[in-house]
Amino acid sequence: MTVLENAFPTAELLSKRVVDVSDRSAATIGRTVADRLTDKQLTALRAAYLAGYYRSPRDTTAQELADSLDIAPSTLYEHLQAAHGKLLSTVFEESAYRNTSP
Repeated sequence: MTVLENAFPTAELLSKRVVDVSDRSAATIGRTVADRLTDKQLTALRAAYLAGYYRSPRDTTAQELADSLDIAPSTLYEHLQAAHGKLLSTVFEESAYRNTSP
């Protein structure tokens, strides 16, 4: 007898499903995001992450980061904003990641 059966002897199994958790791995999500980003978006996002732009306090400024990429700060913001949107949509809009609660 299982722990569940001991705790709930009158419980009845109504359905069962197999879930492939490999599709939810960090590597799979990373590849999916990388496939959706442009090269410039991926470069800006990776550079920002590696330079400590997302740490608190930040290790670098947007100006310094933009200068290191030889782009204007406004262009950096555009690339990061687009990358953030695609990253979040990958996580929140994929049916495998949807949460049915509001």
